[in-house]
Amino acid sequence: MDFPFQLKAWHAVAPRLHVREDWQRWAEHPEILTTLAERAPELAHVPALQRRRLSPAARLMFAAVHPPLAAHGTAPLVFVSHDGEMRRSFDLWHDLLTEGVVSPMSFGLSVHNALAGQWSLHSGDTAEHTALCAREAGLETAIVEACALLAEGAPQVLVVTTEDPPQGQYALPGQAPFPFALALLVTAGDSYRLVREAASGSPAPYWSALDWIRGECLQLPSQTLDARDARWHWNRR
Repeated sequence: MDFPFQLKAWHAVAPRLHVREDWQRWAEHPEILTTLAERAPELAHVPALQRRRLSPAARLMFAAVHPPLAAHGTAPLVFVSHDGEMRRSFDLWHDLLTEGVVSPMSFGLSVHNALAGQWSLHSGDTAEHTALCAREAGLETAIVEACALLAEGAPQVLVVTTEDPPQGQYALPGQAPFPFALALLVTAGDSYRLVREAASGSPAPYWSALDWIRGECLQLPSQTLDARDARWHWNRR
């Protein structure tokens, strides 16, 4: 199956990687990551009171989606994540076991589509949004959904993947090596092409979005992701 699209803009954020130049350096020399200072996204466009209430994952997502939408206007949103607000859920379980109570607000913000909903409330954007949970092919699954929305007539679609992997005893096999968020604003076209080929393979790490960022920074003409039930080919013209 073939999914063509045009890439209008993209922006990525991580605790140690905030601007395109940071990502370019990381793509060329991944080992530099440990030498960079860690800091939370500034989020100057978010009121201070609301900013304090955002989880680390929400901060990353807000920082990633703001530049493309500020430059090109509103769009339906396709959100995908493996982890979602899993770290918030672990905190809730800890509070329940140790204190016997949990925060109703925190509980409401622990569901998988909470990040997309928070952005909608903050921005006042009433465009439709879809929240997906995929295995290792998260970004690829979101692109397929975005292409369906474009085929239905949406002029542009914002694809967002956010990962804030559990730490310590809760770490998962194949999880992202560091937290990050990536936003892609896509339109109809064929300068990029994602091809899905049926295949059987072993489970792959679920941070294919980081491989996409590295390939984009290095201007690789093609990349391939082998997942447990498909092989995904990224091609750019």
